[in-house]
This record gives sequence, structure tokens and C-alpha cells, in this order.
Amino acid sequence: MGRKQYYEKRSISTALQTYLATQSWTGLTFKEGWKDEEIQIGDVAIQILPSSPVLTDMGQHASTYTYTVQVEAYLESEPRAEAFEDAVMEFMDLASISIVDKNSTVLGSIICDTDSIRADTLPPVFTTPKVLWWRAVIRGKFEAHYY
Repeated sequence: MGRKQYYEKRSISTALQTYLATQSWTGLTFKEGWKDEEIQIGDVAIQILPSSPVLTDMGQHASTYTYTVQVEAYLESEPRAEAFEDAVMEFMDLASISIVDKNSTVLGSIICDTDSIRADTLPPVFTTPKVLWWRAVIRGKFEAHYY
């Protein structure tokens, strides 16, 4: 992951965590992705799928990048997974996120294409009663504009 994507992902994660806290969401653990560690109820991962620079009419690369952001969470019930999806979709629809670096310098902003937001609630894939986790998956196309 390049430096720009790292800052974008970190900025989206921070903004989403702040937004969910204002909506009374507690017990969530934000992770960098699904590694070899055990997944627990309340785990949330934000993934940025491959991005590309936008070409201008003159064939030059603009300072705008488009990509798909995917937010995944494992939750204990279908109603809670659906409520999480609603909260994240509202965040994506309303948010204008500042891209900041490690020194808190604003590098640009990120906005979501409202028409691209999609969500799926996936039932548990395990038959073991101890592992009845519902998976919420929310995707949206974002544009990152750099100053």
C-alpha cells in the first residue's frame, strides 16, 4: 500500500470511528484487515480496493484518485448487522473526509459517490452454535482529491 492509500485509509478509519461513537456504537475493534488472527464479534476492517489516478482531457494524471472502499464487520445478530450497515451507509453518504498525514497536515479530501453505496448482510457460514456471526459488508466508490 502506497503512502497516499495509507493516509486515506487511516483518515477514513478515524472519521468512521468518530462518527460511529456519536451514534452510540460501542464494542467495535477496528483492524487493518483480516490477518491470521482470530476474528471476534465486533471486529471491523476497512479495505481500499485497487485505485487509479484519473486522467484529464489532456492525458495528464490529475490529483484525483478513485477507488472502492469496503467496510466489513462481524456482529452477533442480523438486526445488529443491518443497523451497522445503515450507520455506515449514512456515514458514507454524508461524510467529506480530510486526508491528513502523520503531522496532521491536510493533504486533500475524500468524498463518496452516493449512488455507488451497496450493502450486504451475510448469514453465519458455520453450523457451530458458538460461531453465529453475521457479517455486514458495505462498499462505496470514493474519490480522493489532493491539493
